[in-house]
Amino acid sequence: MSDARFSIIPGWVVNDPRLKGKDLQVLCMLGRHTSRKHGWCRRSQVKMALELACARSTIFASITRLVEIGAVERREVPSESGRDSAHWYRVIYDREVSSNAIAAWDGEDEEEFGPIGNEEIVSNPCRHTGTPAGIPAPPAGPESAPPAGSGPAPINDSCLTPDAEPFERAREHDDAHGEDNPKTIERAFWKLVKAWPGFDGMPKRNALSEWFKLSSDDRRQAAERFEAWLALLKAQKKSHTPAPATYFSERLWRSVPDKPETPAGPRLAAAYGKLWMAERIADLLRKPYGVIGGLTGFEQRQVQTGQKTAEEVYREKIRRSGWTLVNTMHERAADAKGYPCLSELLPFAEEFRQAHRDGDLYAAWRREHERRGWPFIDDTRPPEWVHFPPVVSGWEDNPDAAVFNALEQFAASVREVRGDEYAA
Repeated sequence: MSDARFSIIPGWVVNDPRLKGKDLQVLCMLGRHTSRKHGWCRRSQVKMALELACARSTIFASITRLVEIGAVERREVPSESGRDSAHWYRVIYDREVSSNAIAAWDGEDEEEFGPIGNEEIVSNPCRHTGTPAGIPAPPAGPESAPPAGSGPAPINDSCLTPDAEPFERAREHDDAHGEDNPKTIERAFWKLVKAWPGFDGMPKRNALSEWFKLSSDDRRQAAERFEAWLALLKAQKKSHTPAPATYFSERLWRSVPDKPETPAGPRLAAAYGKLWMAERIADLLRKPYGVIGGLTGFEQRQVQTGQKTAEEVYREKIRRSGWTLVNTMHERAADAKGYPCLSELLPFAEEFRQAHRDGDLYAAWRREHERRGWPFIDDTRPPEWVHFPPVVSGWEDNPDAAVFNALEQFAASVREVRGDEYAA
């Protein structure tokens, strides 16, 4: 939808002080797709990064921030291989909107985005019951009908949206009785289990009964740790997801380990330090994404006179322009400035080790960069010490092999947190 005439975004977000960088552009890009599939759209962060001429990590940070402030809803879609895939997104306007029709749309997007995991999404579509005079009726099919469920109806769905006054009265009643109100407890139950794998065919009464037996703190923890619990099952290669009644009665969410406290946003990393080099090498692991122009007149004469081959000239152009993020980092480093890097790579960066610019290990890293066609550290003002992924002991016997293996191991770690496009 690059030719979309308008983008729909919530008005309140424009003045939100928490917005940073390209957050508003990312939100507007998602807002182009609000009329499609009841507001849900499936977008590749790599393609969005190309369209906005920035790094994929920038898109990731913006979407994470938009989700945290309540401007975007994200539903992750793991592939059958367990690796990352394009996710579903929906711009949020005034209130939470339930939409469980994603499963009905997976088929038509499969060719573009690849396979989707086995997560079952509950969907009970209903159909509008009237068409204005003179306008042909929409085609029959599950994709044209808005989803129905226990949650509130989608915005602009006039046939399902309740009158404002009764809704406000119900909300005031719930506020007066707090979280112990049975209606509030039941709504929280349906909100949690609406996308439970396989729940569509499970008995509901027993699960709801176990939910009511929990304390308010247990219910809160059960909801907060549900996604992490599913991820834990997947990491343990469990083929069966326990039913909600079992999850509640046995307090299965308690098996989820507490997350270590890490900085949520980017941090300014010193040039050539651990996190700085981790971000730099991670960007180089991507395929070249910068603008690579054709041969200039000077370059054509170099090829014609035999000074260089066309392949050599092209490889130099890729090194100069293939990775715009790395170019920016090098330019700032030349002025002794750091670069804001996402902290998601910090656990891997902490393992990086120093290499002296005059040492054999530094030279091996230079050769590995040349072999892969990557730009290396600026030789005009090289730092004395630079951090690289750790190599095994005894690397002195074969430094090139040690560097290659260290880079492959780091690439695997980066793919875990950023997706398959980060491949050495």
